[in-house]
Amino acid sequence: MTISTSLGAAPYKAYFDRDKKTVDGFFSVIDEKTGEKIFDRFPVRSGQRAYTTTSWISGKSPIPFSSELKAPLKISLKSKPLQEDQWAGEAGIGEFWPVYNHPTRTDLIINADGLQRVAIGCHPENSYKGSAGCVVFVNDTEEQKEKLIKLSAFMESLVGVYDYMPFEVL
Repeated sequence: MTISTSLGAAPYKAYFDRDKKTVDGFFSVIDEKTGEKIFDRFPVRSGQRAYTTTSWISGKSPIPFSSELKAPLKISLKSKPLQEDQWAGEAGIGEFWPVYNHPTRTDLIINADGLQRVAIGCHPENSYKGSAGCVVFVNDTEEQKEKLIKLSAFMESLVGVYDYMPFEVL
């Protein structure tokens, strides 16, 4: 995917408060102007349990911490999500919002040493716990599923209005 227009950043910031020892954490979105918490502490996971000590094993490790990166992360809002309107199934992932920090590609994360990860994004968790590096939204309960539907609608409301939402992994 290539960035072609310049609509700029959304006035919101997404955070993934990642546990350093597990794949678990929380996803939040905050209005940068008012400080209002649009989504607060949505349970998420990233990576596979045996690979939490490194961020750079493709397909297994969690999304890298922002402190490991040369440039800040962004969630792409350039178009509707891949696999739009699909709910996560047993092996499928449903909606997929790409995460990137490359200046022209919305599918690439690069650290300060030049190591690369591709195809990382945010999406609903399927029946397999954890992910191949993506930030996956836990949706085991009806409350979590309803919150995920609201988050999806919020993200879609930003498409075409902004290019990206700043994203930080703490």
